[in-house]
Amino acid sequence: MKEYPKIEELLEYSNDKQAFKSLSSRFSQCNGERFSIMKFRIEKSALERANTRPANPLVDRTLEPGEYVKLYDENLERTIMSNSPMEFYTNYEFIKKCRGDVLIGGLGLGLVVLLAEKKPEVKSITVAEKHLEIIRLVASQIIFNSKVLIEHSDIFNFASQRRYDTIYFDIWDDVCAANYDEMKRLRGKYAGYLNDGGWMGCWSEDECIKAGSGF
Repeated sequence: MKEYPKIEELLEYSNDKQAFKSLSSRFSQCNGERFSIMKFRIEKSALERANTRPANPLVDRTLEPGEYVKLYDENLERTIMSNSPMEFYTNYEFIKKCRGDVLIGGLGLGLVVLLAEKKPEVKSITVAEKHLEIIRLVASQIIFNSKVLIEHSDIFNFASQRRYDTIYFDIWDDVCAANYDEMKRLRGKYAGYLNDGGWMGCWSEDECIKAGSGF
């Protein structure tokens, strides 16, 4: 028999989703040499919606009208991260499960950090970000609370001196089979840094596995 989320879970999901979307109001447009923070709007008239909606609201990834923010890579000419419903959905497992001392690979716009730092069960958050320009752009817009420490470091080379209760890797901007090879490398590298009973995850890992299997 198919199980559906409890009403409390749906309410929490809905509240977190709205909070994620509203974070665009905390940003202004700014440009760096390679990366830019951009605001954009989705108008209702531009949306192509299906006639039916998913039976389980937790898999609803449809765009909604409103203002959004994105981190754009001028070199690659593509969006690295945004606060779209898809981004929220694909990061939601981490948002739900993060606790204790947390390590995150990849800062992006810092949106998941903003939601994680509010959780009372989260004690500290260490973020390893490869690009100093991204750190400076986000730091010019957002003030994180005292739980958060951002390190200028590639997560593949980050030399941690401690163990964590939650480890999350979010360094990819698309879904493909090649990403899964990197995910396995990172899981292997950091397995010894995870406390007993802790949780480790990667952004869109299941989708990358499916991409590699051809399904």
